[in-house]
Amino acid sequence: MGVATMHFKILIFFVFCCIKTAFSDRSFTVDYENNCFRKDGKPFRYVSGSIHYFRVPSLFWHDRIYKMKMAGLNAIQTYVEWNHHEPEPGVYNFEGDYDLPKFLKTAHDLDMLVILRTGPFIDAERDMIENEYGYCGCDQYKAHLRDLFNTLLKKKVVLFTTDQPFPNNLACGKTYDVLATTDYGAGANVTLNFGRLRYTQADGPLVNSEYYPGYLDHWGHPHSTKTTDSVVKTLTEMLTANASVNFYMFHGGTSFGFTAGSNLGDNFQACPTSYDYDAPLTEAGDPTPKYYAIRETIGKFFPLPPDPVPQPAPKMKLPPITLKKVMSIWDYIDKANNSVFSTVPLSFEKLFHPFGFVLYKVTVPFQPTDPALLTVKNIADRAHIYVNKVLQGVLSRELKIESLPIQILKGQEIEILVENQGRVCAGNINDQKGIFQNVTLGSQTLFNWTMIPISLEPLFIQKIESLRSQATDSNSIYVPSFYSGEFTIPNSAPIYDTFLKLNGWHKGVAFLNKFNLGRYWPIIGPQVTLYAPSILFQKLPATNSITLLELENSPCHNNDTCTVQFVETPIVNGTTPQY
Repeated sequence: MGVATMHFKILIFFVFCCIKTAFSDRSFTVDYENNCFRKDGKPFRYVSGSIHYFRVPSLFWHDRIYKMKMAGLNAIQTYVEWNHHEPEPGVYNFEGDYDLPKFLKTAHDLDMLVILRTGPFIDAERDMIENEYGYCGCDQYKAHLRDLFNTLLKKKVVLFTTDQPFPNNLACGKTYDVLATTDYGAGANVTLNFGRLRYTQADGPLVNSEYYPGYLDHWGHPHSTKTTDSVVKTLTEMLTANASVNFYMFHGGTSFGFTAGSNLGDNFQACPTSYDYDAPLTEAGDPTPKYYAIRETIGKFFPLPPDPVPQPAPKMKLPPITLKKVMSIWDYIDKANNSVFSTVPLSFEKLFHPFGFVLYKVTVPFQPTDPALLTVKNIADRAHIYVNKVLQGVLSRELKIESLPIQILKGQEIEILVENQGRVCAGNINDQKGIFQNVTLGSQTLFNWTMIPISLEPLFIQKIESLRSQATDSNSIYVPSFYSGEFTIPNSAPIYDTFLKLNGWHKGVAFLNKFNLGRYWPIIGPQVTLYAPSILFQKLPATNSITLLELENSPCHNNDTCTVQFVETPIVNGTTPQY
């Protein structure tokens, strides 16, 4: 079984690759006797940073890796995201922002080593993925993977595991003839955590494979941060202990489109589009005060490159853009020719519609009570409930709201618009979406469903935009609907990165020139703006378009407020609800 075909397994082996011309005297090994790595026969340790090529436009790869080098790093680390490289068995994608060979060559051209975490299951807050296998329990799977990789790669690489610094996790993650490493963040007890690693593995280099200088976010929860002082203090302690360190993340980037995943704590928790991570390089690739402090700290242990230190880049502000309502979801449904009929509801997966939205419709064949309790067990993940296209309320997996009293008559229709908010990326990797259990109204089960997957591919967004000139109901707040507008950028004006601000809009998906910028939900935060890379914009004579699928509320009660705007300053730490 080849590496590319292992889609339903969990892989936590990683490869340390020196992306240079292969000469016979080049080598990279683990010296267990002297507790160090050896590169080309000499003692070696690394200070690296994580960057995910799939979260950064490929035209920016050189810029981001260069800035990481200028921070004093001698290596970068990335996952290989197989669920996009091989979306279906035997169908491969290594183009554009998934051109992994180009990414590795970019690192090589900048004289940076690469730690390649080969996947396919990688966690990383991406849709449906996993790592830190010791968290999942003890079994022989890792030994199987070790043997597989050694066979495929002819034992020419160093394999390692990484696990959280808890005795059970490290013990279950440890695999014979594979280097064990651990992961923890700023403010942790370095002596204790490396001591636990030493208990599991008595010899070999000490490695923190994921040193957290920030942390991940969830919708509706405060933005995660770590202070610069704590990051520098813990880094100093690790480097003083002669450890190798990888920052996770050094540059977080963006989960464009529907690629952001979710987590399961006490509740289901969906991740926002931004993966800023409070990292040393911002989502837009700008150095932060944390970046400069880390660079100064690394300089006490390693020589720093002589080039000028990078500075933040300018950003672009544009005038407000007026949007018009082009089409409601109901208009789309009435014209859809991709409906599926089934006696019982089908999941997104069974509908071969992995991301976005599906509308489920059923006609009530009996006279229910007034009101009647509609129950949808294990809804995944969020559902707007309508009776004859009139909103009744919202079901939420995160808030564990699975039922709703509705008033409905025999012969009327229930419509359930279900949103996939991102598959669980750790622990449970069989996270189905949509409705996959019986739906009841009172004590009666509802049968005979029609399901319509909502296509949000570029060709469909192009069709929406082509109808903009026919839009007449410009001040309608009727949702869920598609809203669209256009704007131009003068030839004389420079184009920079910018951030889409959606004042007055509640929840939905935004498209810039048919590119899916990602999900927005500013009313619950913490992310308020969406990162819009400069490469997506066009100058005159070309026009630019912005299109929204707004699910809950538009500010379009008049033309003056039916707007969005590109602004210079991101907001990823906005106000969040009180739970």
